[in-house]
Amino acid sequence: MSLRKRVHYDERDSPYDPDNEEDVDNDEKKQQHRTSKKQKIQSDKPPSLRVQLNALTVPVLKDILRFNHQNPFGNKSELISRILYLVKHGGYPRCPRCKFGRLKRRLHRRKDESKFYCPGYPSGFREGDSFIRCNYSTDACEKETFVFYESLNLIV
Repeated sequence: MSLRKRVHYDERDSPYDPDNEEDVDNDEKKQQHRTSKKQKIQSDKPPSLRVQLNALTVPVLKDILRFNHQNPFGNKSELISRILYLVKHGGYPRCPRCKFGRLKRRLHRRKDESKFYCPGYPSGFREGDSFIRCNYSTDACEKETFVFYESLNLIV
């Protein structure tokens, strides 16, 4: 005699019955949902700018930032987020007095009283090189639009 219990399944206990119309309808609905998702993915919508930039290499991303006179330092994710921010908001222009520094915002507790100033620029990147200060200040500043060079063929 066996010590195992024999388990008898009723047809009602079966999780799936191919003859049951409700199960067939549910399967058809699931299949339609899957195909509709695939159709949404395969639509003619162009990929987002983040996806397009992610396909580029780090040296190309740094060249894009240099082309717009922005900071080209950081890892790939920092470069991409910097480019996306500059595309959306624009970048501060170069100083009109010293031509090398980039304007920065001096924050005030009231936004309407904030001013823009040029901190200056380094004379070189070696140790011991001096930092040339600039005392330019202004009340208003228009941001520059971010531009991609034509050979990239990015869709913005």
